[in-house]
Amino acid sequence: MFWETFNDYTALPNVGTDVGPNLTLGDTANVGVQAYVCVAANLFPSAVWAPVGVAGIQTRSYGDTTLIFASQNPNSAFPTSSGAMIQNSAASGGSVDLTNFFDTIYFRCLIAIRVVDVGGAVLFDFEQRFGSLADIATWINANVPNDGSFFTASVKMSVLDQIDGAIPMPPKVYGKNRFWAGLTSRAPKGFYWTPRTASAYYGANNTGPAPVFAAALEDVWNLIHGVGTIVPSAGWGNKEFGCFWINSNRLRRYDMPAFNPGSFFVTAANPNTRFTQVPGPATSPPLTPNWVFSGIMGYVAINPTATGWTTFSQTGAFNQLAKHILEDWSVLACYGLAGSDGDLAVQVRPAGIDQMFFDWYDTATHQLEVVGRTRIDFHPRIRVLTPLFFDALRRTAGPVSISQIRDSFGATSRQETLGIVGRHSYTTGEARFQLRRLQDNHVSPLTTARVAPVIRRRARPWVLRVTDGVSV
Repeated sequence: MFWETFNDYTALPNVGTDVGPNLTLGDTANVGVQAYVCVAANLFPSAVWAPVGVAGIQTRSYGDTTLIFASQNPNSAFPTSSGAMIQNSAASGGSVDLTNFFDTIYFRCLIAIRVVDVGGAVLFDFEQRFGSLADIATWINANVPNDGSFFTASVKMSVLDQIDGAIPMPPKVYGKNRFWAGLTSRAPKGFYWTPRTASAYYGANNTGPAPVFAAALEDVWNLIHGVGTIVPSAGWGNKEFGCFWINSNRLRRYDMPAFNPGSFFVTAANPNTRFTQVPGPATSPPLTPNWVFSGIMGYVAINPTATGWTTFSQTGAFNQLAKHILEDWSVLACYGLAGSDGDLAVQVRPAGIDQMFFDWYDTATHQLEVVGRTRIDFHPRIRVLTPLFFDALRRTAGPVSISQIRDSFGATSRQETLGIVGRHSYTTGEARFQLRRLQDNHVSPLTTARVAPVIRRRARPWVLRVTDGVSV
């Protein structure tokens, strides 16, 4: 029979309305404009209603897992619990992410429950939302057959999201390298994407972290050119920072030059913010327009609070880059430069990104999420993102650190500690983003922009980039 229209799911018959045995399988009702069908006509308050498919709504699967086995295994003892179902999920070979993070993440998703007895008969097959893993356990204990000690039917759970094209996807993903930004953004009318300088000259104006920046850059200079070839960082000003050159071509911001003498040159069009170190050592404007790669490069990384740093060589990058980037450090690649008159400089390039920003969204009505996948488990994984602040002037939300998304795309602890690089099972996948409308928990389509690793490219054994379309 058709029941009246109700305000929400909890008001449906035998869920929030005590109807009793009058409710039968197949009964229908509406919650607003959404139609529901009764898939379990249990007595109040344990009836189960499943939403009828809505036109224009598609689904995305996050995989499945087995919650109960029809066996006399201790983890399938009656009654069950959240802990027992988590153990069964791990034993089933399904996606353990669904049970481990159900109460904090996946409870907002649509849950498909399928119950099959030992003879292969399907006893229940429906979709609904559960507020917690304990709520699923309560339903299983009330509905799944058992012999008093163990369950006699298996229970499989699939987790889905309903994609609503009316919810706009995050329109823009902004990737950022914090160290690079700290060296360039204080230039007059300076911008991250189009800096008004040709060197780190204005990094000295970044008064808070400037001493740490100077000490870190001095260390990488010494790694490349040798100790004693630059004045001590304790006395650095703008000109010493100006010995670290940048390329202001935004289209080549993250590209790494070839390791050959023809990779670098200075033209008269460059601003007068570039300086060099000459034997002595002393700071001087460039003595010659002819510059070559010295043959040595290195890397310098600043920790998340800009209070510490480390440097490592080109060889060390193979086991250091991934480790530091995944721990929210910001890394620069540094190329040694030598002029024909013996003066020295260093060119710095951002080694990928370590922060993300997004266009503004209403936190009262929507939730920002990352949906990542890995190469060894192709089921997507959700993580909820929490930007630190919202810039009302620029209408942006951020920053969001890499640590908030790393396990969503398979950055395992082993990769973090060993820095394994290459195309094999330890390689990470990629991450895309969506908005969830909290009113009904429908989600937007995924962004075409994604955060993906760049692997085994020149001077980039492992870094992260924001890219569009296909993976890098």
